[in-house]
Amino acid sequence: MLNGAFNSGFSLALMKKDLETANRFMGQVKSMREFSSQCLGIWKAADDVLDKGSDHTVMLRYIRDA
Repeated sequence: MLNGAFNSGFSLALMKKDLETANRFMGQVKSMREFSSQCLGIWKAADDVLDKGSDHTVMLRYIRDA
């Protein structure tokens, strides 16, 4: 990301799925999840507007441009 290449190959959708899993687990163990829920909301919003198949590193641009 720092070199501007944005080419790690790990999809934004897979990262969103991982965040959904982590957030669900935190709820099951009765852990505070305000922060993880906010993060998940941002990733879901990004997934809705960014190109399908986007790399997870596009989040830097998405947040920077928001």
